[in-house]
Amino acid sequence: MKKFNVWKVAFFVCFALLFCAIYFLMYILIDRGTTLTYRQQALEWANDDLSLITHMYNSRSYTKEEITEILRTDSSFIYDDFNEDTIAIHWMTLYFENDTLVKIAEQ
Repeated sequence: MKKFNVWKVAFFVCFALLFCAIYFLMYILIDRGTTLTYRQQALEWANDDLSLITHMYNSRSYTKEEITEILRTDSSFIYDDFNEDTIAIHWMTLYFENDTLVKIAEQ
């Protein structure tokens, strides 16, 4: 019977632990990168919404038709249907009554 070397077992155990640690660290890095990217995109959408709403609301009192024309200039809203009394803009909702803006609420 052949004598089994202890250093070979130790080497493969350490190699397996190292592989698991590297795999776990790579998973963490990829997960954090993905999360930060999605957060940054959501923040950009929120900032775009706020600037658009601020521009519309502070300029003057717009009708629903004028607001839809402003929104159609943005590529995100080209194909949206604006026939209802509410218009959803990423993070906010515009509510209309009799074609006048009544309320702006968060979604």
